[in-house]
Amino acid sequence: MRSGWYTPFCLVLAGVLLLSPIGWWGMSVARAAPSVEHSPSVSNTVLSVGKIIGAYGFEQGNSDGWKPRGAYTQIASVTEAAYGGTHSLKATARTAAWNGAELDVKPLLLPDVEYEISGYVKLDGNAAIPSVLKFTMEQQPTGGTTAWKTLAQTETTDTSWIKLQGRYTFTGEMNALKLYVENSNSAQAYYVDEVEIRQVSVTPTNPTSGIVSGFEDGTAQGWVSRLGDETVQVSNADARTGSYSLLTSGRQKAYAGPKLDVTATMQKGNRYTVSAWVKLAPGEQPNKVRLSAQRDYQGQSAYETVVGDTAVTTGGWVHLSGTYTLAHDADTVSMYLESPEGTSSFYMDDFELSLVPPLAIEKDIPALHGLYQGQFSIGTAIEAFQTEGAYGELVQKHFNSVVAGNAMKPVSLQPSEGQFHWEEADQIVQICQTARIGNSFPYVGVA
Repeated sequence: MRSGWYTPFCLVLAGVLLLSPIGWWGMSVARAAPSVEHSPSVSNTVLSVGKIIGAYGFEQGNSDGWKPRGAYTQIASVTEAAYGGTHSLKATARTAAWNGAELDVKPLLLPDVEYEISGYVKLDGNAAIPSVLKFTMEQQPTGGTTAWKTLAQTETTDTSWIKLQGRYTFTGEMNALKLYVENSNSAQAYYVDEVEIRQVSVTPTNPTSGIVSGFEDGTAQGWVSRLGDETVQVSNADARTGSYSLLTSGRQKAYAGPKLDVTATMQKGNRYTVSAWVKLAPGEQPNKVRLSAQRDYQGQSAYETVVGDTAVTTGGWVHLSGTYTLAHDADTVSMYLESPEGTSSFYMDDFELSLVPPLAIEKDIPALHGLYQGQFSIGTAIEAFQTEGAYGELVQKHFNSVVAGNAMKPVSLQPSEGQFHWEEADQIVQICQTARIGNSFPYVGVA
C-alpha cells in the first residue's frame, strides 16, 4: 500500500463488534483532550534487538532524568559545549571521583538482556595529570551486596570530546541500577552528551507482567519529574498505606507531574490495568487529576488518557483506575499524572500496572459468520495488532468483514505532511487477503 488503494479490499460491516478493545468509534482508550498542552518526548525506548531504548542529548534544556551524584554535585543542561545539537549536561562542584551525573536505568533494563551503552565526555579545562573518565554501573541486587561495574573508560588531558562505549548485562532481581560518569580528577567539572542505551540481544519471551510502586523503600522507584522543573520526591508526611508516598510540588504547568517509563513492561497488543491513589497536599484548593500515557515513535509523540479528570481534595485518597491497550508501535511508553488546569501539589501512592491475561478463544464452536451464511455479513473493527495471536484467530474464525479502527484515518496514514506510515494499514489488508475476508470494495475505514 505504497502508492494507492488496495483492491480488492474489505467490505465494511461494523454491526457486530466482539473484540473488547474496539468499538464503533474506535479504540476504547480515549485520547487526551486536544486543548491540553503536553510536553515533548525526552527519550526513545524499544524492546527489539539493535534499537535504542534510551537517548539523552539534553536538547530540551533540562537534565532528561539525570540527577547529581554526590552531596555537593550540581548538574545542568548548558549551551557552552555540545557534541551534538546545542546542549550538553555539565557536572560541577564535584568532591570525589565518583561524583557527577547519574541516571536511574532500572525502569529501562531487563535481566539477561545485553545492552550497549555509549556517550561522549569532555573535560572543562585541560588536566594537569591524565583524567580517567568512566561509565560505571552501580547495581544493588535484591538480598545481595552493592557492586560497581566499569563499562568503559579512557584517559585524557585535553578538552576534546571522548567517546565511552561498553556493554552491560545483569541477572536476577535488582533493587537499583544507576549509570553514572566518573572522573578521577575529583575537583574537575566535565560535560556529557549524546548518551545512548541500545539493546543488542533478544528480549526474554516472558517479559515483566506488572509494576507496583508503594515507595516503602524510601526511593521514588523510577518515578521522575516529567518536565524537569517540578519536584518529585518521596515523602513521609502522608501515605495511603505504609509510611511513604510520592509528593509532586512546584508544578509550573498543568501537564507537569510525576512520570514513570513503563516500556520494559509493556508489549504491543497487550492490555493492562492501571491504577493510582491521589490526594492533594495541605492547603491546596479542590482540583482534578488524570492518569495519562505518552507514546513516542520515530520522533512523534501521542498522548492518551487512561483515567479521565477525577476530582481530588486534601480530605482523602482518591482511586484512579482504568485500562490501557498498547495498540501501536512505540519507542517509549510512559505513565504520568497531570491535571486539566492548575498546578496543585499532590501525593500519589500505591501505583499498580498489571497485565490482563490474553483472551483464549473457543475453537470447538461454529463460526459466527457461518451461521448467517447467505443472509448477511458479520463484521468488526480492528487495529493492526489484532491481526495476530488470539485476536487474529478470533477475527478469522468468526468474521467475514472488517474495517480498520484507526489505521486508515488520515492522521494515522500521514501524521505530518509528506510523512506516510502504511505499515498498520498494510497489516489489516494482508489479513483480509490471506483469510479471504470481505468483497472487492475499496474503503477507508472510519470506526
